[in-house]
Amino acid sequence: MNDIYAVTATDASKDPNESFLGSYVWEYNKEGYKKLHAAFLKGRAAVINNDKTVLKAQADLIRAEFEKAIASAALGYLGKWKTGATTAAKAHAIGEGVGFIYSLRFCKINGADSKFSDDILDSLLEEGFWKLDNDKVNAASDAIKAKFNL
Repeated sequence: MNDIYAVTATDASKDPNESFLGSYVWEYNKEGYKKLHAAFLKGRAAVINNDKTVLKAQADLIRAEFEKAIASAALGYLGKWKTGATTAAKAHAIGEGVGFIYSLRFCKINGADSKFSDDILDSLLEEGFWKLDNDKVNAASDAIKAKFNL
């Protein structure tokens, strides 16, 4: 494991030790990915120095970059649903997309909440997966783009 977060990551390949949400930040928010290591270090130093102002600023930056990745991943998977060539590809894409849309309820920096997330999910899947169409996916994508300024 590297002492420096994402030291081997480039725009073309992620750090091989990266996983979970960090992988999605690399895939869907590369600019934010580059900011995270410094923000974690500054935040840790702020904890040690009992500097609540810097700590909050770094926590907000980290959260904002993770939120952007979550919203962008939701959009990415909705797009993959539209371009999926097989039922399996579409099922995978909407399954991942629904998970990220559900996660938007925790994206408080951008003003999202459970109502925002639930409204998108309800309108997207009100008739189930088999009745999903481009209009519903486009409406969900538009709502996410508007909320997260994407």
